[in-house]
Amino acid sequence: MSIRAFASRLVLLLCGPLLIGCTSSAWQTANVPTDSCIRRAKLALRDADFDQNRGMTTDGHTEIVAGEHASYRGEVHCPTHDGTIEFTVTGPDFYQAALYKEAIIKKF
Repeated sequence: MSIRAFASRLVLLLCGPLLIGCTSSAWQTANVPTDSCIRRAKLALRDADFDQNRGMTTDGHTEIVAGEHASYRGEVHCPTHDGTIEFTVTGPDFYQAALYKEAIIKKF
């Protein structure tokens, strides 16, 4: 069994029955002002069809722009200080979440 097939089965075993969702994340270093990051994040989520239940929150260090597409939730975390942008997608299938995450990154 290949490593990818093993990882796929492990993800299904861990994510599927628990119904907690699987998360695919990526980080990108960019010197983008926070307001520009927020604007680009909103457009990227919209263009990737994450336009249900769109909203924004903050934790004091990060502005989080989020939206949903079917049973998947996409988030772009725009930093207020350090310049590392985080992209996450959570949903029932890890590989589909990873594909959606890549779509959001490309649109960003």
